[in-house]
Amino acid sequence: GKDMGNTGMNKAQSLMDKMLKFSRIAQIERLVDSTILNERPGAPTKIKMLNIAWSGSMDSGPSAGISTIAGKSKHYKSTYCSHAMAGFLNKYEDGIAIYYNNEFGIKRSYLENCGVDVNRVIHAPFTNIEMLTEDIMYRLENITEKDHVIIVIDSIGNVASSKEINDTIEQTGKNDMTKAKKIKALMRMITPLLYMKNIPL
Repeated sequence: GKDMGNTGMNKAQSLMDKMLKFSRIAQIERLVDSTILNERPGAPTKIKMLNIAWSGSMDSGPSAGISTIAGKSKHYKSTYCSHAMAGFLNKYEDGIAIYYNNEFGIKRSYLENCGVDVNRVIHAPFTNIEMLTEDIMYRLENITEKDHVIIVIDSIGNVASSKEINDTIEQTGKNDMTKAKKIKALMRMITPLLYMKNIPL
């Protein structure tokens, strides 16, 4: 029985090697070696209770993937994101933040007061969901898993679509029914890239 077990293991190992070799997926690896599925702690902020909200741990913070903050105006959504940026930049001295912005509710001094190293923040203003989608997809295609990047979008809830803008300019009186679909499409496209490249958004 023992020899049969070793033979079975050897065959399985040989088949694993073969299947790893014949793949078109660049990041393919054995599950036990997976850099994507194994724990990757997030970057903690200086606010322990905020860390718990982000990650369930006082010593961690936002990690790869999408974290969404929703709430009424003036309920500190931008503050939470600013502290997440600061924590990430504190953890990774070679890291940067990409700050997509279409609300313009906070100023540079606000970010600095939250501890953000503004010298390592790219400000990317955008006016519509299509502009955001095109830019963020282009950036994600060019970021590697070795790059330390955090992305903040402020805000996706208030973004217009190009159709909504054009309909208003042309005074068509039509309501835009495409915005929600375009936001959902953006989330579908970026989710796997964020996890595979270890990027918190």
